[in-house]
Amino acid sequence: MSDRKQQIIEHAAELVATVGFDSFSYNDLSERLGITKASLHHHFPKKEDLGLGLLDQMIAFKEQKRDELLQAGETPLQRIEVYFSFYREMCVDAECSQICPVSSLQAEINVIPASMREKLMILDEIESRLVTEILSQGRELGELKFLGEPEHHAMMMISAIKGAVQFSRSHGVEAVDNTIKQLKYSLGLNPQ
Repeated sequence: MSDRKQQIIEHAAELVATVGFDSFSYNDLSERLGITKASLHHHFPKKEDLGLGLLDQMIAFKEQKRDELLQAGETPLQRIEVYFSFYREMCVDAECSQICPVSSLQAEINVIPASMREKLMILDEIESRLVTEILSQGRELGELKFLGEPEHHAMMMISAIKGAVQFSRSHGVEAVDNTIKQLKYSLGLNPQ
């Protein structure tokens, strides 16, 4: 991928995380990047093409983070800590001004093209499978204790942590910290 194309995708990701996919235009991107709209259209003829490029990059990023997370700790407990810290750091790094780009696209599911919805489902599945796997292993080893099926608990955790990142935009990082604390309680852990 060319440097310019990568730069366009990075700025589009920031706009998705701050204002949403449907709410920014090629004019916004051209002003931000200091390039012409024609240059944007050269790399991404339609906004849908840009969205698909962004989602492809997000899938690659999510797969990389999944692999890093599985290598990050030797135990499910360590891995779940890394998972929580990823979302907390996302909030802190952006000074609680952004939400998860995936969450932003999920909020726009009814207005994004079908081709983008398909890729968004792939992203959802990667994270869901990862958290379910960690929870299943943690329960088997006796490190994590929770009620219900691992995949259902994973869905609750993912929804809660992503919601907390969004909530932090108006309530600060404490929203994420408090959610993580409650999620740890739900796993039978004693939060520090």
